[in-house]
Amino acid sequence: MISYWEKIREYDQDGFWLVVSRHYEDSNPRDHFDCFDTEEQAEEFFRKIETGFYDWFGFRVQAFKHGVLLGESSLWGCCYENAEEIFTDGTCDDIAWDAIQTAQETIQRIVQGEEVSA
Repeated sequence: MISYWEKIREYDQDGFWLVVSRHYEDSNPRDHFDCFDTEEQAEEFFRKIETGFYDWFGFRVQAFKHGVLLGESSLWGCCYENAEEIFTDGTCDDIAWDAIQTAQETIQRIVQGEEVSA
């Protein structure tokens, strides 16, 4: 199966070039949410996902240095009115931090002569 990622932002942070991409979430949102007081609230929420009022997606942050992918982190089951909201509520910051940490660990393994996988 081919997976399509839509790039939504690129930027430099902590010496890494970060690429943020989103992907349509194909899991059923009903499997992720059980926080409603009534069945009517739940149905209205899921209807808004199904009709596209809410954006239902996963996203990843990839950390590159000199064009080499060194770290990546992702989060699935995101639901927002607009996917861009991940940049204003701290969600992307958290996932970017994870990707950068992974990239830094990869660099350390390379410096120490350890083998790393692509």
